[in-house]
Amino acid sequence: MLLINDKNRLLLIFFIILIFNGCLSKQPILSKNKSKVNDEKRIVLAMDSLLKAARYQQAYRVGQAFLKRFPESPLIDDVYYRLAYLHIIADGKNPYFDYQQATQAFEQFFKNFPQSNYALACNNWLKVLYLIAQQKKQLKKFKRKMQLLQSQLEFKNKQILQLQNTLRDLEHAIKR
Repeated sequence: MLLINDKNRLLLIFFIILIFNGCLSKQPILSKNKSKVNDEKRIVLAMDSLLKAARYQQAYRVGQAFLKRFPESPLIDDVYYRLAYLHIIADGKNPYFDYQQATQAFEQFFKNFPQSNYALACNNWLKVLYLIAQQKKQLKKFKRKMQLLQSQLEFKNKQILQLQNTLRDLEHAIKR
């Protein structure tokens, strides 16, 4: 009969644990991938929450960290879209607000992810941004025209003032 002393019993328990651990570590390859995808989804949701809470710098940092940590993620377009969207949030607290950068970011997004679920939204944002750029150009033209008209008005007002002074001098001369 085989006698198992305490030392052997501990070794046997240790080997059993190692065997189970080895079996468990080989089995959950899919669950590791699921866990990774869940982590990625949580990060994207956290980025959304930060954007909604107007914590733009933190959202930007989370997005950049995601891109470095998960460059091959199936959610990479989600993060790139949110980073581009960050540039169009017109809030005084948003240091990333810049329509020109937004245009560049959405154009780059559209080139890199033409089949993304965000492609339509991206295309719509680009249309809006192009219209805004066009309106800004027209506004600059109108401002230049207005400045020109204003300077002409000032010149005409000076001429009128000079004519009024001349007329007043003539009236004084006639009265004498």
